[in-house]
Amino acid sequence: MKTIVLMLVVLLMVAPAFAAEEATSQPTPPASVVTTEEISVLRAEIAELRAALAVLQTTQPERKISIGVMPIANAGMIPQVGYSFRQVTVSSLCEAGVFAVESLDDETLRWVQRQDQLVRERWISPVSAPLRGELQGVSHLLFATVTRYKEADVEDIKVLFGVLVVRMGGGQRIKTGSLVVDWRLVDTQSGVTLDAFRTEASVQEREWAGGAAANVLVGRQRHVRPLPESAARACARQAAERIAGLLQPALPSLPPVPAPPASPSK
Repeated sequence: MKTIVLMLVVLLMVAPAFAAEEATSQPTPPASVVTTEEISVLRAEIAELRAALAVLQTTQPERKISIGVMPIANAGMIPQVGYSFRQVTVSSLCEAGVFAVESLDDETLRWVQRQDQLVRERWISPVSAPLRGELQGVSHLLFATVTRYKEADVEDIKVLFGVLVVRMGGGQRIKTGSLVVDWRLVDTQSGVTLDAFRTEASVQEREWAGGAAANVLVGRQRHVRPLPESAARACARQAAERIAGLLQPALPSLPPVPAPPASPSK
């Protein structure tokens, strides 16, 4: 009986070993081999994709730089200029070589829709009605906020670093004004703010009995115009020059002018 039990124990211990040996001795399936023909097909597909990408890159229209000037916040703070500061900004950008337009506001859009309605209702003849153009998108939006405008009258002139005060005679006085505007240029495709900056303008005009003359130094030029308008145009010009330098590509450098040939010596 003991012999039978021992034989059973030996068989139970040896059986798993034989099973493990059979499992490890089984042949592994052969790895998949990529043939030369399949590689050639893959290379041909890659070449076709590259050619299609090149066609898309060449046929894609070039993005034109254009700026839509949004309504300027707090523009009413500038006397005699007010919300026409927006038109001043558009003019300054165009003078700097950047195409700019006023952004389409809700009031203008409602006016266009009302005109179409009148044409449909035959209140306006379709023959004489002007054709409606298409809306064009812009590449950038320009936001601005008038932060401060301040004027002051000066009847005394301080010289020698303020040690000596000279009072102007003959009813003369100097009227000064300062304007601060914050700007923000936004890319319309990505929504990223490309630049945020501030412009400042300090202007003055000398008044006397019988007339007034305004002198503003902007780029070594002298302008004679009302004080608020001078400050508004100075700030708009500063912003336009900065934006033009940011968006326009750098001009190619001109080749050096060759020196004249030296005269032969006698």
